[in-house]
Amino acid sequence: MSFIAAPLLWGLFAAGIPVLIHLSGRAQPVLHRFPAMRFILRSQRSSARALRLKNLCVLLMRMAALALLALALARPQLHSRETTLLWTLCALVVLALSALAFSKREMGSCIAGVLALCALYYSFPRENSVSSALQGDFVLILDRSMSMGYRERGGQTRLEHAQEQALKLLGQLAPEARVALIFATERAERVQGRLSLRHEVLKQALREVRPSGSTLDMGAALRAAHEIVSREEGLHAATLVFFTDLQANAIQALLSKGEKGDHPGETVLLVDVGSDEVRNGGVLSASLPGTVFPPEKMITLSGTVRPVDRDRTCLLELYIDGKRVEQKVFESLGKGRETLEVEFQFSTGAPGAHTGKLHLADTDSLPADQDHSFTFESGHPPKALILGGGGGGASGSMGNENGSVGSPAFFLRAALQAGAQAQEDELNVSGLSYSSENSGELDAAKLAQFKVLILPYYRTLSEASWSAVQQWTFDGGGLWVWLGPGSDLSALRRYGYQEFARDHGLLPGSLPLNENKMTALPAKKSLPLTLTREGQAMLVHFNPGLASVLRDTHVIQYASLKVPEHDTDTRVLLNLGDGSPLMLERMYGRGRVLLCALDAGLECSDLPRHGEAFVTLVLDGVRLLAGREGGAQARVGRPYALTLPAMPANKRVYWRAPDSETPRLLPLEDLSDSRAGGNSPGSHAPLPVTAITPALDASGIHTFTWTDPVTKLNVTRQIALNPDPSETDLRKASRDEVLKALAPWRTSVVKDFSESGIFEGGASGDRRECTVALLLLLCALLLAECFLSNHLYRSETTGDA
Repeated sequence: MSFIAAPLLWGLFAAGIPVLIHLSGRAQPVLHRFPAMRFILRSQRSSARALRLKNLCVLLMRMAALALLALALARPQLHSRETTLLWTLCALVVLALSALAFSKREMGSCIAGVLALCALYYSFPRENSVSSALQGDFVLILDRSMSMGYRERGGQTRLEHAQEQALKLLGQLAPEARVALIFATERAERVQGRLSLRHEVLKQALREVRPSGSTLDMGAALRAAHEIVSREEGLHAATLVFFTDLQANAIQALLSKGEKGDHPGETVLLVDVGSDEVRNGGVLSASLPGTVFPPEKMITLSGTVRPVDRDRTCLLELYIDGKRVEQKVFESLGKGRETLEVEFQFSTGAPGAHTGKLHLADTDSLPADQDHSFTFESGHPPKALILGGGGGGASGSMGNENGSVGSPAFFLRAALQAGAQAQEDELNVSGLSYSSENSGELDAAKLAQFKVLILPYYRTLSEASWSAVQQWTFDGGGLWVWLGPGSDLSALRRYGYQEFARDHGLLPGSLPLNENKMTALPAKKSLPLTLTREGQAMLVHFNPGLASVLRDTHVIQYASLKVPEHDTDTRVLLNLGDGSPLMLERMYGRGRVLLCALDAGLECSDLPRHGEAFVTLVLDGVRLLAGREGGAQARVGRPYALTLPAMPANKRVYWRAPDSETPRLLPLEDLSDSRAGGNSPGSHAPLPVTAITPALDASGIHTFTWTDPVTKLNVTRQIALNPDPSETDLRKASRDEVLKALAPWRTSVVKDFSESGIFEGGASGDRRECTVALLLLLCALLLAECFLSNHLYRSETTGDA
């Protein structure tokens, strides 16, 4: 038995009041002896014994009435079986008292007893009154990682079983019980981030939840629950109810992090919704030797697969652009092996972006890991050519004249090599490679081997080379021109702005017609660099520290560039301290061009001396030219930020998830930094924007579509999302591992929440309040006491007479 208002049980001491009144009201009789009275006294003694027993019954009834009143005010709760026994006992007592009243012709008491029996019958708690059972504060945590999509033998997924139990628990809460709700993946999603009485809202959220493709961070979910509880003040100790399948990888991750802290007021109830024995196969990985390949070339896809049954063969299928191109049957693994290494060969197809997936045709109870998606591009490879930067054409070779130490090409090679050897791909330049060659002829065949062309300082190219560069850039190449003391500006004006100048010129901005050489400034009047907009797609990785280093750069020689007022396509990325543009950028067809008014050596500035800032600037420029301006990496369970160099023509970006046929319009956010002072003089180019998706829970190919502001063509970007390979391993953690990982909390592990004794000391799901029965029994006792008292009074009065 438990009590909702347990402090009122102090009222049980009131049951002793009738005894105190009885003892205090007793008077010591005065004895008078008369010989003639001995016969009367003898008969009186025999009747006094019966009268004393009746008086004792009256006293006990009064004590019981006061005790029942205290118990009723304390609002006791009993289990279903105990409740039935109590109601039966009350009915028998009332029935017996009613029968006694009827036999004594006390019709008023008899009728009151019958009414009490009817009230007992109609007040018996049915199933629809269970919701008033559970009191307290609860935080429900629902695991919605990928493993919760596993379908058990009964046909119900683990998440559906967890939903059922959570809804059952919400249905058994008292209206005054406060609840919060968290959906747990690798991050904690606070569906209801405060303890609330809105139970129906939480029920609706539970009915709509679906499993994600993400992993589970149990520690993050519990910390979020602790934060919710710590902000609230309640009369009840909080209970954290975590519905999960206790997957081993989640428990091991929690153990490795070493969760610390003490939570004495919080109890964690882990409701295990997963079975102990499962069979699951899946595609763990599928990788290509790169991301961009020449068109119509045979390449090899390597993958790792966990078969559904190790003792049987498995069937794998390869799909490219939605069409099955190959299928293979692989032999059984045998004992001692759990994974299978596979290879497929296929053609890269026509130039453009392509999607593919490796599919395990042997289905099992967890379909989310049957496919592994990937994307690749056939066309220009992710390779940069530094023209005029070394001899022999060997990749990364040290050149002679132009590739010597201290030359512009030398510093550019050093920056690109640092990006190629980086351990972490924070700048999104994975797969970057470069070649360094002397100035020479360029044709379409040679340019097709590269994605980016860098001219460290412009030397004269032939008319045929300029024509090839112009067409190559228009078709999607990235051109970066650095102007130095040896640049032939007259030839640059001719081929860069006039003769091969489709769409208002190949190069951004303009060179004054009367300018034939570099403008030289004395060293004592050197000017610093200024970032026009720190949120530019090219400068997205310049944090305040790097931006400060870049501003310390001093320029002593530069080419005088201008941005005409009518040029709305050119953007100014870097300025000099006097406002002169130093780095210009624009789209040219499907390609992009960067123009820097100084070279990459030490003759014009001390920029190469600022190592980290210079390397970041070069790598960001190459990333932008290669079409990798999306700085954020896509990850299952996380939002994705798509950065665009300019606002789309219709100011809209659409996103279509793999499990949806309808594209979704994404909100756009301006990336400009108001502190940077906005656009530079003469530049009317739109600012870069970013489109942010919600958490990407569905694995597969996500498609983003927008309209390019220059070409007015639709642009499509596709990213592949795949579940974490650890989620395909559905092994469960042992009970000891679970208790060790959750040592900071008082933890219980059950298969059904009602099996636990943490809810008010028992299986609270079957508890029912018994206040009505006690009150009715109290009324019956009061009626019986009144009847017995009146009967004794009449007997004493008759005897005296």
